[in-house]
Amino acid sequence: MSYLESRTDFMSLSGDLRESLGKPKSKQVGIRVGEDKIKEYRMARAEVLRKLYEENPVKEEKVLLYEHPSGDGRKNIYQMDAVEENPYSPFDDLEALEEKMPRIEDMFPDFF
Repeated sequence: MSYLESRTDFMSLSGDLRESLGKPKSKQVGIRVGEDKIKEYRMARAEVLRKLYEENPVKEEKVLLYEHPSGDGRKNIYQMDAVEENPYSPFDDLEALEEKMPRIEDMFPDFF
């Protein structure tokens, strides 16, 4: 038996198994969601993150990475680093973050 025949046989067996379990064949139904609704949902999630960072600001300091030999400081390279060892991140507790986020069921009630 070739590979293709064995694969075809497996596929037919899995279909028979679904029928024997009483499960209907899955139908792929395409429902189109407007880009505006998706953009609105993403913006709502971004707004929640923006508010969380406003409520818990991270203290930063300017750190010199490279000092140019000219000495006047115009070509130096700086980077902003957090002062604290482990600054606040809303992603530390993902379950609590997800509770604060807008629910997808509320934004797309036709799909749920």
